[in-house]
Amino acid sequence: MKYFTPRYGRFLGWALLLCGLLLWTVGCQVRPPVTMDVPPADTGTSLSPEASDPPEDTAPPPHILPPTDTGTSLPPETSPPPEDTVTPPPTLPPPSLSALPIPVLSVTTEGQALILSRLQYIEATLTVHPTADTVSGESITLPCAIRARGHSSFHYCEDFTDYKSKNSYRIKMEESAALLPHKPGDKDRDWVLISCKNDASALRNHLVWDLARRMDSLPYVTDYTWVELYINGDYRGLYLLTEQIEVDGDRVDIDESACTDPAQVGYLLEYDFRGDIETNAREGLTYFYLPGTDIEWVIKSEVYTEAETAAVRAHLLTCHEAILSGDRVRMEELIDLPSFVDMFILQELSKNPDVGTSSFFVQRDAGGKLCLTAPWDFDFGFGTYSTGVSNLGLVTSGDKVSPHPWFAALMGQKWFVEEVLSRMAEIRPFLEETLTATESVAAVLTPASDRNHNRWGIYGIKYIKFVNDQVSVDLQSYEEHVAFLTQWTRLRFARMEQALRQVLG
Repeated sequence: MKYFTPRYGRFLGWALLLCGLLLWTVGCQVRPPVTMDVPPADTGTSLSPEASDPPEDTAPPPHILPPTDTGTSLPPETSPPPEDTVTPPPTLPPPSLSALPIPVLSVTTEGQALILSRLQYIEATLTVHPTADTVSGESITLPCAIRARGHSSFHYCEDFTDYKSKNSYRIKMEESAALLPHKPGDKDRDWVLISCKNDASALRNHLVWDLARRMDSLPYVTDYTWVELYINGDYRGLYLLTEQIEVDGDRVDIDESACTDPAQVGYLLEYDFRGDIETNAREGLTYFYLPGTDIEWVIKSEVYTEAETAAVRAHLLTCHEAILSGDRVRMEELIDLPSFVDMFILQELSKNPDVGTSSFFVQRDAGGKLCLTAPWDFDFGFGTYSTGVSNLGLVTSGDKVSPHPWFAALMGQKWFVEEVLSRMAEIRPFLEETLTATESVAAVLTPASDRNHNRWGIYGIKYIKFVNDQVSVDLQSYEEHVAFLTQWTRLRFARMEQALRQVLG
């Protein structure tokens, strides 16, 4: 018998290899790439991933929860509504919990009353349907109160057919409770449900918070998880359950003891143009202004007297004047510079149009330095809002948005721009790690996001209420939204570096 010759063996090996490749190709579905409506780069600069691929046994990101395997369904709400209320009928049958990789929350209001106020809480119960990683594996029901939140984002539609009726909510538990599955020690009464109705990916806030944690300079970054929400039996879709930004040992951990000495007073503030319309708002007590600005600094810490407010204002004014002066030595005596650099990067990277008007937090521990903290509300960032769809330019240039006065002043200082560019080189691998984690999260969220779309029809529409300021991209699926976000962010990082170098000349 004549055995295989070496040449014949090589021929057979190549044939088998080609057949295998042919079969693999036929079995795969090829999806066309997503294109973005952004101008082409004129520098040839691109973000090159520097992080290595994670090993196969790497644990998933902390907010990815394993699927349950209970095979049970969300129990229907049985309490009949009173005759004088209007209860929207459920539009979708509750999905099987066995198909959900994230927790399910069910809110039942007293008398199944509609949640119509952003100021007044109504009594309710909250049922948490756990995932497989919980200890008991059993649902729990807790008393709470709930109200709507948001200003321009709040919208009421009685039959809940308009996607703008997918509102955000504040929840106040009767007793402190741990609602984050990955953080069982975080017991608190105050929680937030973010609707993500202006962000079909539900990933923009996550991207900022994940990157901020990797940067590790901000004293507080909100913790969170994704949930699917029911209200009075009506499926409301995919939400972010987050910590409320407040002074607490597990949140903004500062000493805010009563103090009338500007050199020692501790505080938590928000820069918010709507601060004068909050409940019981009073200038000089719950908010104040600084020279040269017409936007309120809202006091979020426990300040009860005008003298205490005056001390807070006096210290912040000293910091404000130092920042506007550009005197680095004076600034570093008063402020935590790394937190300013990193918050600037986060706001510019996202091209957040709200940075100069709202959701801008500062904190100061008693006797310490002023820190920027708690990045918040990025639904309009990363190419969503029309003024920021292009990934070129800088927010601090004032292109169709109002930059924060501190950042606008700091951009005039060469030394600050150099600090930002140096820091961007350091965090480049952090960004790539975050984008990789974001893509992993998206794979888990896809079924819930598709259910959210079936409820609200959010793919392929222009989200925000302002007719002349609409997002200019047309994305028809969750996969396309995720691809747009990650591609846009990579390009934005490179073009942001380019813009900053141009500032230096």
